[in-house]
Amino acid sequence: MSDSFSICPPLIVQFNNLSLHAIAQNWDFGDGTSAAIVDPSHFYNYPGTYTVTLTITGQGGCTDIKKKDIVVRGPRGTFVYDPLIGCNPVKVNFAGITQDRISFIWDFNDGATVSTTDSIISHTYTNPGIYVPKMILVDANGCQVPIIGKDTIIVNGITANFSFLDQPV
Repeated sequence: MSDSFSICPPLIVQFNNLSLHAIAQNWDFGDGTSAAIVDPSHFYNYPGTYTVTLTITGQGGCTDIKKKDIVVRGPRGTFVYDPLIGCNPVKVNFAGITQDRISFIWDFNDGATVSTTDSIISHTYTNPGIYVPKMILVDANGCQVPIIGKDTIIVNGITANFSFLDQPV
């Protein structure tokens, strides 16, 4: 591996297969992705500890496995919000569940952002539309890790209007 530790994502790792007598290989990058090429590169975009597993196959179906850990530091977390649907204007409450952060940048996806140390915040959507918010975590090293919301916020809007028909005199 070209590198196995980073204080801030993203970390780009170049892997070199030094196996002997292999006729096939499979790389499991420890983040739910894999590759079957000899010398892959891989991006780690989020903090965590990832166990990389190389499984090789030789003549006669013999297999062998080599594992190594990759550590990517930085703030981690998730967030929840509700309500997910409403009529214009809609006040949505957000709550972040985080580790290793000193502040937040809340991006509400409607052009408004807020920098704060608060993990609980509210925002009022004033225009009809479909929004996917983002919480950007900032740690003491200045690492910024974006966490994209899992749910869509739908703000419905209607406009009442009427007119008078001209009456003949």
